[in-house]
Amino acid sequence: QKLKGKFIVLYSGNQGRMHDFDTLLSAANYLKSDDQILFLFIGDGPQNSKIKEFTKLNSLKNIKTLPYQPFEKLPETLTAADIAVVSTSKNVTSLVAPSKLYGHLASATPVALISSKNSYIRFMIEKNNCGKWFANGDFKSLSKWIIELKVNRDLIKKISSSSRKLSEKISNPEDIA
Repeated sequence: QKLKGKFIVLYSGNQGRMHDFDTLLSAANYLKSDDQILFLFIGDGPQNSKIKEFTKLNSLKNIKTLPYQPFEKLPETLTAADIAVVSTSKNVTSLVAPSKLYGHLASATPVALISSKNSYIRFMIEKNNCGKWFANGDFKSLSKWIIELKVNRDLIKKISSSSRKLSEKISNPEDIA
């Protein structure tokens, strides 16, 4: 209920060592004066305590953390997002294949990718207009895009439609088989 009426930037899943949270947390801090934007972290992992410590240290009211939710609630949690975040640390982009991307595409959610410039996901989302790529550390550009989408619902609809189309294209049973 506390999420109602909020513009939700969601990070869902493993909060592992190979994920970049510094950029996302810096964006949350940068946007802390906008009480309509909520950064929602669902999951757990080695960096969960870092997220909670950063939130407390900076007295941020725009970050909410939740533990992993039951699998049955995954469609509900993924579709709650206005923007879904997929991130990898700069030096491990080529070593990590974030599977969370596919759930976000299926949920028709614009994707904010935080990674090095060589990420294969960058080329996938840019080519198919499913979201936007941000270099590790570039929290100002990420913040600007969050605000842009918050005020432009037509743009969200366009990107959401593209996300769903890509999901259907790459997830059809014939190709999987």
